[in-house]
Amino acid sequence: AIQRHSMVLTIDLTLTHGGGQQVLLDFIRVARESGQRVRTMIASGGWMERSLRGAADLVSASVPSREQSSVFWRGIRLLRFAGILLRHRDLLRSAQVIVVNDPELFLPAAFLASLMGKEITLYLHMAYRGPAAAVLRLAARFASVTRLICVSRFVKTSTEKIVSGSARGKLIVLENSLSPGVEIPERSVPPRNVRRVGIIGRLVPEKGQDVVCALSHALPETDF
Repeated sequence: AIQRHSMVLTIDLTLTHGGGQQVLLDFIRVARESGQRVRTMIASGGWMERSLRGAADLVSASVPSREQSSVFWRGIRLLRFAGILLRHRDLLRSAQVIVVNDPELFLPAAFLASLMGKEITLYLHMAYRGPAAAVLRLAARFASVTRLICVSRFVKTSTEKIVSGSARGKLIVLENSLSPGVEIPERSVPPRNVRRVGIIGRLVPEKGQDVVCALSHALPETDF
């Protein structure tokens, strides 16, 4: 649990807008409303910076391009991200709670936090595969990583297959939800003999849309 009036540092250096960034935005809002002081480290010129413009305690950083996806360039980016975090080490030292939302920062953040004697939380928004899974596996081994927050039971189950036995005890499920104030359209009557399915999110395995297909046969009178 976060103690009241703790200084919370959130870190996300992605330039684009995805579900993970929207969840972090809600996390920041709720933390502030509950009396926490929140500082946010973001990518200069990115979606997060535009969304939080005018908010207090923003720290912007110039970040490397992520267009190259080869193992070599991923390694170069890890080093550059480590350099960015190192330049902002005083920011990390001053925080009581550190939440890392950007998977490419998991390993450098875990390493630097270990050197500084700090604890960090990694926010997991998807089932990681390939090089990203290898990075998560290494990061989760650090004692500095005390929590691995999973946004669904699917993400938790997938992550259990990646991390070592001791790291599995760090896994916590904190499911996403709609922000207060989101308008839910009124229920309307669909045409006869037509099934209606509403989906928010990408069509990818971790979203679980395949479950809806099975449920539609078991519950023929229900809309999803």
